[in-house]
Amino acid sequence: MPRFILFILSLSFFASGEELLPQIEQAKNMIEVNKIVDTIFESSDYKESSKAIEIYLDKQNISSMRSVSKMLIFSDLAKFLKVLSLGDDLSPEFVKWLSNYKRRSDLLYNITRSDDLSEVLNILQKIHKHDPSEVDKYWNLALATSLVWDTERKNMHHQMGSKTMSYSWEITALYDYFKKIYKRGAKLSYSKLSVQELVFVVAVDVPLEELHWALKNCSGSARAWAKRYFEIKYNTTRLNAERYQWDQGMYSLANIKELGGICVDQAYFTVMSARANGIPAMYFSGMGRGATDVGHAWAGVMKDGREWDLEIGRYSQGNYGTGKARDPQTNMRLTDHELDFKSNAIFASEQHINSLRMTSLARHFSKMKKDDCAEYLYKKALTSSKMNIKAYAGLKQIYAKLDDPKKFIQVMKAEMTVFKKYPDFVYELGTELVAVLNKNGQTSEAKTLQKALVKKVEDRYDLAESATQNMVKSLYENGKASEGRRAFERYIDDQPDFYNTLDKDILLYYELTKANDQSKYATRFLKKMMKGGRERQAVVKEYLYKAYMDIGDERNAKKIL
Repeated sequence: MPRFILFILSLSFFASGEELLPQIEQAKNMIEVNKIVDTIFESSDYKESSKAIEIYLDKQNISSMRSVSKMLIFSDLAKFLKVLSLGDDLSPEFVKWLSNYKRRSDLLYNITRSDDLSEVLNILQKIHKHDPSEVDKYWNLALATSLVWDTERKNMHHQMGSKTMSYSWEITALYDYFKKIYKRGAKLSYSKLSVQELVFVVAVDVPLEELHWALKNCSGSARAWAKRYFEIKYNTTRLNAERYQWDQGMYSLANIKELGGICVDQAYFTVMSARANGIPAMYFSGMGRGATDVGHAWAGVMKDGREWDLEIGRYSQGNYGTGKARDPQTNMRLTDHELDFKSNAIFASEQHINSLRMTSLARHFSKMKKDDCAEYLYKKALTSSKMNIKAYAGLKQIYAKLDDPKKFIQVMKAEMTVFKKYPDFVYELGTELVAVLNKNGQTSEAKTLQKALVKKVEDRYDLAESATQNMVKSLYENGKASEGRRAFERYIDDQPDFYNTLDKDILLYYELTKANDQSKYATRFLKKMMKGGRERQAVVKEYLYKAYMDIGDERNAKKIL
């Protein structure tokens, strides 16, 4: 009898991980591999199967990399079986449905450490049982719903007042609501939305009646949804009276529309009405860069299935740097810049998912101290998707352990090039690279990069200040105190009278000049700074007084008081 037929027949006889291991090792092609996978699900012995797979993976080495496709399938399978083992009362029908290659892959690469996996499975099983005929078609919606509602939701903001609307719908009713609007044609086509984008739709902690109200009363395209923010009349009476908490009855969309509100209400109305219409949206808040710290709220809305408008109500004259929100899936803080990055379509592509598979397997080999295997897989992962942050991190970890600064620097430069359109990442990576270059004795290159970083983020005051301070500190640390002082003076002199940033800059300037015997130059510069407005004078005079005292000039110091 041919070997292949013997192999297939033998699959029906394994009942434990010990009997499964040789079957995995002997599988020579994808037909045999897939047969093993099917048999594992039929056996329902998930824990023992996971152990057998891990033993198989532990035995692999660099010469086994020709079988990497096989390893990737079993590596993913082991993780998926561990997830299944966390479920309670999972029906065979549900497990068979979820074990479909795409669905189990989507689940694995969309879950986070913050997710309650048992509850994710519970919700998915409810939806599967509720809608067996069409859940395949609306799989992304089902998964997004499960990832958002596996844990308790938090209010969108903390100024809703005491009369908020409670909700008690079944999770299947929420799924039905969104399925219905996507089925009949929502503001954005369902086919354009990934699981991660739908996460920013289904996070609606209101009664279904609120969603229906928004569906009926808020018209227009996703691209024009910004008008929702401005159609809410600003309640200056509440603001002037410092009545920041909503105190005009029930906190509802209808009441906000009728009675008006302040920025938090405008942003809430925009976001909740967008989500009710099937449009991904986010609520942001941030501090203004003015004479006092002023809070503000604005909204972000996905315009066309590819691009977000993150500026809805974000007034330019307020100089709001970074907007902070809450990730609906993790309940963790998320900035608008991180959202812009996270929304890149590449992250939902099969190429990127495959890259993550290889990264996950590479981590397994790193734990086994098989760095040659891990390095091979991290590099292979980057050929599949250059935007795999975890792969770069893995390579840097290996080269740091091997004390190979040349390769470490090469990886960092490649990473900076790939993410050059994202200032936050470029700044973070560049700052790290400057430190590595200086440590490696490449001070000239470090200096050039640091200046480039300052230029790169000059339009982002929240990054520009930090970049300049890091550049100045580096110059001082490398024996170029005069150059560092002059660079810092030029930067400070160019800044408007923003109290909440100027104070930090002047403090650092004073400390650096004093520590490097430059107090004489500091008095000249700070005296010039006193010619600015009242806000500037209020900050500067304290440090000018100290600088005069540091050089023993008590006469001029007393004039400052």
